[in-house]
Amino acid sequence: MPRIGVYNGFDPVDVCSYCIEVLKVTAMGRASLRAMPLTHLKAYLSAYGLRGPSHAVEKEDYVRAVLDARQSNGCLPRVNEDYYRRHSIPQPTGERPKGFLARMAESFSDFVDSLPQPDLSSHAPPPPPLPPRQTAPRPPPRTTANRPPPSMPPRPQATPGPSNSRPAPQPTQSNPPRQSNPPPPPPSTQRPTPQPLPIDNLLTMKPEELSALSIGVLKAILQHHHVRIPQDALEKRDLVDRVATLVEAARAEKEREARARAAEEEAELEAQRQALEEIERKKKAAAQKDDTGASEGQASQEEIPVAVPKAAAHAAAKLERDGLCVICQDEDANIAIVDCGHLCLCLGCSELVMQSSKECPLCRTRIVTSQRLLRIFKT
Repeated sequence: MPRIGVYNGFDPVDVCSYCIEVLKVTAMGRASLRAMPLTHLKAYLSAYGLRGPSHAVEKEDYVRAVLDARQSNGCLPRVNEDYYRRHSIPQPTGERPKGFLARMAESFSDFVDSLPQPDLSSHAPPPPPLPPRQTAPRPPPRTTANRPPPSMPPRPQATPGPSNSRPAPQPTQSNPPRQSNPPPPPPSTQRPTPQPLPIDNLLTMKPEELSALSIGVLKAILQHHHVRIPQDALEKRDLVDRVATLVEAARAEKEREARARAAEEEAELEAQRQALEEIERKKKAAAQKDDTGASEGQASQEEIPVAVPKAAAHAAAKLERDGLCVICQDEDANIAIVDCGHLCLCLGCSELVMQSSKECPLCRTRIVTSQRLLRIFKT
């Protein structure tokens, strides 16, 4: 509480748990007041007898009303505090007192409950009809005439007649018709992921057959061979052109491999022919040695190096190709790793790498996903 006199500042005062809540509201700033519910702000103004905004449109109007009611020392005027003590403090009871804001929230909920509820009688099912009342027959009047002595009443038969049977009233219950639940929706069937066609099948297809493939199959083929799909590819023609370029590159690679294989076979045949000629030459030299017996000639012939024919040397030079796969050393390296930029893998070895280490074989850079592999077309 603010000090009275010439001294500035505040002194601590004991406050009950009921009043501490409204005192906290008095000490709050603008940001804290904006965070409070509108119901609590209205309850605070009503508790201190403060006049709320007459034509409030936004919550900021109530916040401004709370701030304007404070004096220069941050407290409310004495008149409003006296009003709070006279009208807003509940009478003491045996129960534990509740907080002011909690009590105001309860009163607000009671006010909501007192609002008129919608008439549900039109939607309720009609009451069951009451069974008709059955009146028992009146007994005949008694006569005072002389009667014979009463005899033993006959035993009731097991199956009484229809005249003596009285049907027990059974209330008829009218069950409202149950609404049949709608059948559950059929489970959504997921479309199977299109599988890419093998490259051998693509090599045998004509351009018209490539154009007849679906967009899903075309995208699957490009993704399988790590061919980048441009962002501006809006038509199917763009995908068909990419697949056609891939097929042409694969066909050229097949032809190059066939030529290299033919050159290797030719070089192998040439080497075998040279080996046979060398064997024949050695046989002839041995025969001449036996005939002449010149040991110096034999030694000189053995030291003479075998000259490689020009045709064999030319074929071996063709086999020296650069840019081979660093793993298999057999196929051309046409798969580049985007993260490190190394062009060092073929398609088959790239699949093996993604199934095992997922690292660049040269610099050990981590390959997170197969989308980081890019197909390079050599011209």
